[in-house]
Amino acid sequence: MKYAVIILVFMVLFMNVPLNSFAENGEYSKYNSLKLRHATNPHVCLFEVNPELYDWYKLKYITISAIEEWILKLEYVYPNGSWAVLVETIPWEDHKTASALDYPQCNIMINYEKTSNSKTLGNTGLNFNASWHKFMFINVFLESQKNITKIVIGDDISTSTVNMVQESYPLSENTIKNIIVHEFGHGLGLAHFNLNRSMQGYTQSVMAPTISPFDENQILSVTYLDLVMIGKIYGENGWNKPVPVFHIKGCYISDSYIFRCY
Repeated sequence: MKYAVIILVFMVLFMNVPLNSFAENGEYSKYNSLKLRHATNPHVCLFEVNPELYDWYKLKYITISAIEEWILKLEYVYPNGSWAVLVETIPWEDHKTASALDYPQCNIMINYEKTSNSKTLGNTGLNFNASWHKFMFINVFLESQKNITKIVIGDDISTSTVNMVQESYPLSENTIKNIIVHEFGHGLGLAHFNLNRSMQGYTQSVMAPTISPFDENQILSVTYLDLVMIGKIYGENGWNKPVPVFHIKGCYISDSYIFRCY
């Protein structure tokens, strides 16, 4: 799929790098919103992967599982809201030469690429420029860069070399699901959760800006914090009748999960 579109906002998920934690003071973490939200039940379009890159049926299952985790938990926490989404698959042959603008029915699009050739694991671009077609475009990368040591043995020690190089390696199914869970959160209107140093680990939110792509023990799961933040953006009614009326920019959050939004 050709995804060259006018991008107003661009959110990127990276592999782990040192973080500069943001807090208003030492007691708060910060959870940003994208200051955009859906006014109807989202129509999600999955753009079938190039069959040379990945088994589509396996990748589709991973993607649906990630989406269902968000929706089922929202329905559990806010049982009176309308949280359903429509999911449509666009076959590879139909979209491989198309652009995002060719699918006006879709307002969350998920596309799959081999690699970003960088530490980027996924990204979400937002196009709310045209009133007739507002959409969020998600890219999920199936490989990531890994630092490896290459040793070339020469005839003697003076001609031998040791170099640290980056090469691209396939990501596990678990990591791909982690990426999709995170990027779909952007698709719903969440920005990043910036962890205060006093709070421990990444278990508070799936929207932390970095993950470890080759850590098989890291499993991202939508948390209470993420669901409350969706509630702060939309209220308890679901996508159709968001309350509060005004978009929130973000919230400061204490260690005891007290939200102070603005």
